[in-house]
Amino acid sequence: MTAHGPVDRTDIDAELVRVLGDADTRGVDVAREAVEEPADRWYGQVVGATYAALADSPADDTVVAAAATVELLRGYIRIRSQLLTQLSDERPHSLTADPEIVLLAGDYLYTTAFSTLGSNPHPRCGENVAALSSAFETITDAFSRSTSDTAPSDDQVLAFLDRTLGSLGATATRLGASLAADDSVPRADVATLGRALGTAHGAQRLRTADPGSAAVVSPAMDESALREYAETQREKAMDALDALPGSVGVATLHPLVAEDTARTDEDDR
Repeated sequence: MTAHGPVDRTDIDAELVRVLGDADTRGVDVAREAVEEPADRWYGQVVGATYAALADSPADDTVVAAAATVELLRGYIRIRSQLLTQLSDERPHSLTADPEIVLLAGDYLYTTAFSTLGSNPHPRCGENVAALSSAFETITDAFSRSTSDTAPSDDQVLAFLDRTLGSLGATATRLGASLAADDSVPRADVATLGRALGTAHGAQRLRTADPGSAAVVSPAMDESALREYAETQREKAMDALDALPGSVGVATLHPLVAEDTARTDEDDR
C-alpha cells in the first residue's frame, strides 16, 4: 500500500470557516468560538492519518470534510462541557453565557456536522452517518448522566471520559477507515484504536488545562489518577497499532501517540 500524507490543519481550518463563516443564527457565535478555541486540529487530523494509513490515493475534499466534521463534534463536546461546568458550579470558572444560547449553539453544531459530512457524495455515506449518529447519541447520554447532585466516583469519571473523548476518537478513526474503503481491518479494531487515542490525548490535555476554563470535559478527578489513566490509554493505543495488519501504513498514526508521550515527559520534568 502506498503511503500518503495526512490532512493538513490549514485545510481543516478552511473547511470550518466555510461551514461556519456566514451563518447568523442565534448561538452561532458561541458555536464558532467553541470550534475555534482549541490550539490544534488533533482529532480532525486523526481522520486524515487513518485514511492515509489505509488508502491507496491521497486525501480529497471528502476526507477534509470528515475531518472538519470531527472538529465540529469536538466543539459540541466543548459546549456541553461549558454548560455542565456553568450549571454545576463545582469548580471556579468565568462562564456567563446564557444557557439557552449555549444549547442553541450545540444544536447548530449538531446539524452542521451532519451537513458537512454529507457535503461530498461517497459510497460509504450510510456508514459514515451511522458512525456520527452513534457518537452524538453516546456523548449526549454521557452529559445527561453527569447532572447528578452527588460527586462522581473515579470510575464514573473514567466512564464519562470514555463516552466523550473516546467516542470522539473512535468516530475519527471510523470515518477515516470508511472513506479509505478498506475492509481489511475490522471496524471494531479501528474504533478501539481511535477510542484509546482519543482518551489518551484528551486526558493528557485535561492534566495541563487551566481549571478556571472549560476544557473538552471537566471532571473532578485526582491529577495522579488522571495521569495514570492517560498512560494506560496510550499503551492501549500502541497495542492496537501493533495489532494492525502489516499492510496498514502505521507510520502516519504513530506520531499521534508519540506527541502525547513527549508532552507527558515534558510535564514531568
